[in-house]
Amino acid sequence: MTTVAGHQPLFLPSSRFFFKMAHADILDLRIHAQFTAGGYFHRVKMRDKWFTLPLAPKPGQFDSIDSVRVDLPKAKEMFRNTVSGRYGGAPHYKAVGPDLIERFDAITSDYLWQIDLEMIMYLRDQLGIETPIGLGVKTIGGKAEGVLSTLRCYPGVDTYLSGLGAKKYMSDTSCFDQAGIKVVWSNHAPATDDSIVTIMMDHRDPIDFVMAEQEATELRSAM
Repeated sequence: MTTVAGHQPLFLPSSRFFFKMAHADILDLRIHAQFTAGGYFHRVKMRDKWFTLPLAPKPGQFDSIDSVRVDLPKAKEMFRNTVSGRYGGAPHYKAVGPDLIERFDAITSDYLWQIDLEMIMYLRDQLGIETPIGLGVKTIGGKAEGVLSTLRCYPGVDTYLSGLGAKKYMSDTSCFDQAGIKVVWSNHAPATDDSIVTIMMDHRDPIDFVMAEQEATELRSAM
């Protein structure tokens, strides 16, 4: 029995991302998805303010995430200043901040998806999550059919864990029933929409916030 969760590569994502990762046997990272300027591939909220990685050159309208590049020297300087400036007074800054900055400084690739992946893996390890990451194949078809097509490269999948945000996008999930795969919707209760970095800076046991679940009544109203 195998549970797969799927997600696009995001930069220092929120606890929603890591909740799905922690509850899956495999996290399918969709590096071939289309890049959108308003997405979270290169930007994230820290202390309720946006931090955005500088992209160079500017991506085209139909570019996929795996082709987008970052102005890495500029990004490293911005990252150092932002993390120290916004979190310098946090309870756990000394334990988390310098190592986080050092890890970002050590990145050598300027491809956005590789930067996102390296930081996701770093944060996964810091949280004590052991779920492996698969780099998904290109989707075939749209909506639910497209999502289902990415699962076919993982033998033995019987459950797909999805965030509630995809419920409207996927619409009819009957194709999963036909494939013998159960769709389960995340019941995570996020404490903040900020990056997981905020929780790590403010709390001794950030994994407790990652694993937090909604009460059944709250979940029904959200759906």
